[in-house]
Amino acid sequence: MRSKKVSAAIVSALSLLLVTGRQVLAAPTWDEMVQKVTAALPDKAQVAPVRPHKILVFTLAHSFVHSSIPLGAKAIELMGQKTGAYTTTVSDDISMFEPNNLNQFDAICFVSTVGNKALKDELFVPKDADKVAAKYPVFADMTLKRADRLTQNLLNFVASGKGIVGIHAASDCYKDVPQGAELIGGVFNGHPWNEQVGITIEDKNSPLTRDLVANAPDGHFDIADEIYQFRTPPYDRTKQRVLLALNLARTPHKEGMARPDNDYAVSWIKSYGRGRVYYCSLGHREEIYWNPQILKYYLNGIQFALGDLKADTTPLPQPAPVAQPAPVVTASTATAPTSGPSNAQGAAQPPADPVDNFMAEYAGTFTPNDGSANNMTADVVGEGNGSYRVVLFMPTADVNKPNRVEITGKQQDNTVPFTGNAGGLDWTGSLGDHKLTLTGKGNGGGQITLQKIVRHSPTEGIRPPANAIVLLPYVPGQAPSMNEWKNKNWPAYADGSVSSEGGDTSSVRDFGDMQLHCEFRLPYEPTERGQGRANSGLGFVERYEIQILDSFGLKPGAGDVGSIYNITPPSSNPELPPLQWQTYDIVFHAPRMGPDGKVEKLPRVTVYLDGVKVQDDKEIPRGTGIGPAEHAARGPLKLQFHHHPVRFRNIWAVELNDGAGQAAEQNLDNMVRTARLEQRAARGTGGR
Repeated sequence: MRSKKVSAAIVSALSLLLVTGRQVLAAPTWDEMVQKVTAALPDKAQVAPVRPHKILVFTLAHSFVHSSIPLGAKAIELMGQKTGAYTTTVSDDISMFEPNNLNQFDAICFVSTVGNKALKDELFVPKDADKVAAKYPVFADMTLKRADRLTQNLLNFVASGKGIVGIHAASDCYKDVPQGAELIGGVFNGHPWNEQVGITIEDKNSPLTRDLVANAPDGHFDIADEIYQFRTPPYDRTKQRVLLALNLARTPHKEGMARPDNDYAVSWIKSYGRGRVYYCSLGHREEIYWNPQILKYYLNGIQFALGDLKADTTPLPQPAPVAQPAPVVTASTATAPTSGPSNAQGAAQPPADPVDNFMAEYAGTFTPNDGSANNMTADVVGEGNGSYRVVLFMPTADVNKPNRVEITGKQQDNTVPFTGNAGGLDWTGSLGDHKLTLTGKGNGGGQITLQKIVRHSPTEGIRPPANAIVLLPYVPGQAPSMNEWKNKNWPAYADGSVSSEGGDTSSVRDFGDMQLHCEFRLPYEPTERGQGRANSGLGFVERYEIQILDSFGLKPGAGDVGSIYNITPPSSNPELPPLQWQTYDIVFHAPRMGPDGKVEKLPRVTVYLDGVKVQDDKEIPRGTGIGPAEHAARGPLKLQFHHHPVRFRNIWAVELNDGAGQAAEQNLDNMVRTARLEQRAARGTGGR
């Protein structure tokens, strides 16, 4: 999501781009997010300030503007107000780096600042300076000279004994400005990860990591965010003290990992002249700014930069690897399970994923020829052998009923060009670098500009309530137990999942009425079609199947994901792309049987797929084919093996009493609604 102006109003507008099932599902509002930040703020600073401090929070971004910037700036401002550690000025005005303005501050904080790619990746240039410079070369020369002068002012500021704090894209300011890159200590060189990863606390004795260690005494924790890798030079751990780094034993291994030394630092400190530098690459996602542990870590870093919190900046050697990375699998490689490196408990890592840089959800705007702008989304579906289908959900008067338009294209090098007639328009455009641009010519045509997004189910990772029966426990970094299942031979992996292999499995326990939470992850099988594409299913009472299938981008049918298999199609298709964790949240009411064994009341089911209701108290007139045809009031829960390595994790059930009735559906609605407000991945994108 790119923008040229960042404000709370834009954050509220962008929240409409969190789309599920082609229904607009509002992400938390600005006020709700600020409330979350406020609730997570530290009560006090680790040390009292030696004197009143003032910091400048600088938010200017050119070539890519993170939607999380306003919330990050607000979190830092509120943290200073609550703890009394500092006062804050928030600005994106480059004149703040003129000496008469700069000298009033004790530290500078860059929140996801990004340089202007057209002007040497310089940060200190006016907004849209590249457009003016393209017309007037003399302006470009003047602009760059001023940028060099302002950068030198910053360098002098820090070297004189003051501090700088860099958050997330602060390492993307100075790709072509060596002295600026040297100050920060690293330059952004891609982000193979935007998901849950493992973090190692390399310096457990630093006062900056004290609170993290208190919460993770073993020195390891997991977090979901976009994770950077850094270019050498300027990144050099012999010149800075790395505090946090990626734990490759607890992190998916991706194509695009560009460091043969596996040195993926996440946060560091360093001395610069008489001044101090603190950098942390976490901060892409909004929810990072209401994570209490990360806020404490930021506060410690700010206090270090201010000189109040003393810390050793002596570089540390790279620790021995916990495990070697798993082999990278390309998109053309089969996804059959293979054994990976073992973790400390002896469980294998899951197989490496194929890599496809195009298949994803996209969100952005459609600008008709009349100049108005409308939010819209698209799915890009891989069809194998370099072929892709883009499914456009064109805006209409009813936001929940978009016009579906499909165009196909074939990959050429690093892009996918699209041409063709669809929806009454002649289309041309291309897909590449996480961006989809299309032009539709004809009556009602216009320009489409979409950015790759990574959406997460709001109930992903939800913890079982106290009265739940945990069928497949989920602890990140630990292989789950299959004790609650009859077929215990499914492979268990160190990421907390199991894989469906070698036959179905059913629960040891019988269930009747129940609420179920289940997380599943589909393999990427682009050359397959229909029921041959990542097929599995959930069988209630071993008879009534809710389908699991890679139906990403398809019109929902009775055999697709979210369906009561071969009976009732889902009301919409909110399915995430394959290779992402997805969720089912279901209330199932078993049939009521009379004394004569005949059915007095048919079974019913309410189904949420990835946080969107797709079945609303629907009757199931018969068995669906996953087991016996006759009705039954109790029986095991079946996980189907359909010759595809579908993975499962975090499965739990709550048994419902006979009188639960519609209260069970209401409780489920409330659980999902609450999860939406606590969305763990509000608006992750494929950007920087």
